[in-house]
Amino acid sequence: MILSQKNRQMEMNAQLQKLRTEVISAGVCSVTPVHVASACGATLRDVEGREYIDFGGGIGVMNIGHCHPKVVAAIKTRAEKFHPYKLGFGPFAPEVYHMPFGDTAGPEKLK
Repeated sequence: MILSQKNRQMEMNAQLQKLRTEVISAGVCSVTPVHVASACGATLRDVEGREYIDFGGGIGVMNIGHCHPKVVAAIKTRAEKFHPYKLGFGPFAPEVYHMPFGDTAGPEKLK
């Protein structure tokens, strides 16, 4: 049986969930079978194109949103210089520890 492109796309979360159960330990928790393909601001988009409001993101995401341009720029700048893969390896130059917004990274720093 040949499935249409839309039907194949609609099955993507189920296929990825099946693969996840085969290769990832059951001890690694996931509260939803939705597999995120991209995110911007407070919006997540799954592999089937559905959009969700992110109520479960980490503290950094909740403060400024996914893929904020200033954060992406800071990551690109740092990645072009050095990847601090293990803090126990250091010590590193002071700028490795510098947050792009100072001591706190809240919405007020983005204005």
